[in-house]
Amino acid sequence: MDNSKTAILKTLLYADIFNYPLTRDEIWNYLISNKKIDRLLFNKNFRNNKKIKRKDGYYFLSRSLIVLIRKARKIESRKKFKIARKYAKLISVIPTIKLIGVSGSLAMDNAVRADDIDFFIICSKNMIWTTRFFIILALLLKGKYRQKNDTDVADKICINLIVSEDNISLKDKDRNLFTSHEVLQMKPLFQREGMYKKFIDSNNWTTEFLPNFNSQKVIYKEKNNFKKIINNTLIKLLTISKIENFAKKIQKIYMGKSKTSVSDKYLAFYPNDYQDEILKVYKQNLRNMI
Repeated sequence: MDNSKTAILKTLLYADIFNYPLTRDEIWNYLISNKKIDRLLFNKNFRNNKKIKRKDGYYFLSRSLIVLIRKARKIESRKKFKIARKYAKLISVIPTIKLIGVSGSLAMDNAVRADDIDFFIICSKNMIWTTRFFIILALLLKGKYRQKNDTDVADKICINLIVSEDNISLKDKDRNLFTSHEVLQMKPLFQREGMYKKFIDSNNWTTEFLPNFNSQKVIYKEKNNFKKIINNTLIKLLTISKIENFAKKIQKIYMGKSKTSVSDKYLAFYPNDYQDEILKVYKQNLRNMI
């Protein structure tokens, strides 16, 4: 059973892999523990923990250099977030989109200039291929879609994960510390029908790894009732038109052998998947610390 002192060290150790020192509130919010720890006890053990170092309001275990890295990446991330908001607003007009979120390094203000912008999408059921088709079309017209053979991907939008609204809970085999962070760190930019809360609630298994997490604020929400009626009507028309099968066929031809994980409820495309490597390094560092 974790105590708060161990949990604090584990949290900083995990963040160190990403060259990412944390504020005190971030340590609390992303505390790695198998139970929720009382805030008073957390504060007490935080103050008395001599292994923790501090610089400019950030906390880390050994390397003060990562504070400078985080500051530089935060500046770059702010620029990318403006782009992310702009194109989230653009594609939010697609009626089958229920949630748009920023994932990956940008979600934690830890992006570098050469990085693309990862979007996480939840869409209407039975409309996953249609949704992806229209997203790609809109981004291609703006010259912002990251294609599989691109060498310069800076500030392009990567649609690395689209899931259907009836498949938003991660499977048992995918539930670990890394995916817990990915789920909870995702910054929601747009939602319909309260989809962000539904997504978080459907993945409450994350409390086994990060029990202190507080959900984040959505930037854009669909509020106009007339728009909701129009969107629902358009979704019904798209369903009747059988465009889903057409969109699926042409995209599968284009994908060829490059697809990572594809189904009618889950489309995942990861140019670089570091999950296993990150968890391996974390476990090794944890053994060395203990």
